[in-house]
Amino acid sequence: MASYQRLFLPLLLLLLALMHHLSIPLFSCGILNEATSPLAGRSSDANQHAEKTQLINSIKKKTNQIRKMYNALNKKNVTLPLYLFANDKDEEKRQMLKDLFLRGHMDFLQGLNTPLSKYYLSMRSTRRAHRTQVDTKIRKERDLINGLSLENKKRHVEEKLREYRFLKANLLQLHSTIGMGSAVTTALIASG
Repeated sequence: MASYQRLFLPLLLLLLALMHHLSIPLFSCGILNEATSPLAGRSSDANQHAEKTQLINSIKKKTNQIRKMYNALNKKNVTLPLYLFANDKDEEKRQMLKDLFLRGHMDFLQGLNTPLSKYYLSMRSTRRAHRTQVDTKIRKERDLINGLSLENKKRHVEEKLREYRFLKANLLQLHSTIGMGSAVTTALIASG
C-alpha cells in the first residue's frame, strides 16, 4: 500500500463515519413530521431549515478538506472528480437483496432447488410480468393513436399534455410539502 493511500484511507473513513453520524439528525430533526402535522409553526420551520443548512455546510467543509488533502497527495488526479459515498441501512438492504438474487441465479443455473433459486424465479417472473404490462400499455396507446384522425390526434395529445401538467403540479406540491425531495423527484421536475 502506497504512503499516500495509508494517509488518505483513514481520512476517508473518518469522513464517512462523520457523514453517517450527521445524517441521523437530518432525518430526526422533524422534517418528516412536517408532512404529518399541518399545524406546524413557522418558528420550527426556520429552526429546521437552519439545522439542515448547518449540517449541509459542515459536510461541505469536510468534503472540501478531504479534496484538498487528496489533491496534495495525488497531483496527477487533481482534475478528476472525487466521489464520496455514505451507505445507509437502505443501501445495505439493497445490496443484501442483490446478493441473494445473484446467489439464487447461480443456484438456478446449477439446477439446484433452493429457497434462493425460488426467490430468483419469483423476482424474474415479477420483472417479466411488469415488462409485459408496460409493453401492452404502450402497444394499446400506439394502436389508439394510429386509429385516430388528424384532428382527434391533436385533441388526444392536448389532453395528455394537460394530464401531465396536472401530474407535474401535484408532484411540485408534494415536493414543497415534504420539504426535501429526492434526486429522482428533482430530476423529474427539471425534465418536465
